[in-house]
Amino acid sequence: MPDSAYAWNIRSMPNWVSIDGKPRNLRNRKYCLECSPWGSHNTRQLESSPSPRTVPPGPWCEALQPKRCPRCGVEKPSSGFYLQSDGRRSFSWCRECNNRHRVARFREDRYLALAHYGRGDIRCRCCGESNVEFLALDHVNNDGGEHRRAMGKKGGNSFYAWLRKTGYTYEHLVVACHNCNLARAMYGECPHQTARSSKLAP
Repeated sequence: MPDSAYAWNIRSMPNWVSIDGKPRNLRNRKYCLECSPWGSHNTRQLESSPSPRTVPPGPWCEALQPKRCPRCGVEKPSSGFYLQSDGRRSFSWCRECNNRHRVARFREDRYLALAHYGRGDIRCRCCGESNVEFLALDHVNNDGGEHRRAMGKKGGNSFYAWLRKTGYTYEHLVVACHNCNLARAMYGECPHQTARSSKLAP
């Protein structure tokens, strides 16, 4: 029997379904319900039958057919693609190509945001750190959490993507390293600022 008759490696297969008005657990099933109806106890030996299928494969089984990724050109099993709840692929690209594209997009969005809010000089406005890997964006009014909740964003890649899509119209951001950013969030003031203030005090 081809691998396409198995349903155990479909991550999106539901754990519970309603059969005859009763909830049934499908977590440990080897076959989908269309290949092995409820009550067969996963004992239908499809692979040993020389005759054509008497029960056609359902959508869960069809989704297991190998697919070719149009980006890398490699044929991969269904587990190599992101799947929707009905077994269809969420994206035409494979998981590996999707992940590489997402990482590249995130890095590009992040760098463009740092360049914009750094006015071309990508460095922490507090300590002068210029290593891009150590830098982030800081809300000057200390209202980053409220701002993200109002937008329905969690931060990170979704926030950088939102800035790009809106043309960087949000103005209350500056470039800061992670140390200075966290210190301001935790203590209200960065130690660098405290040290500078103490030096200026008479």
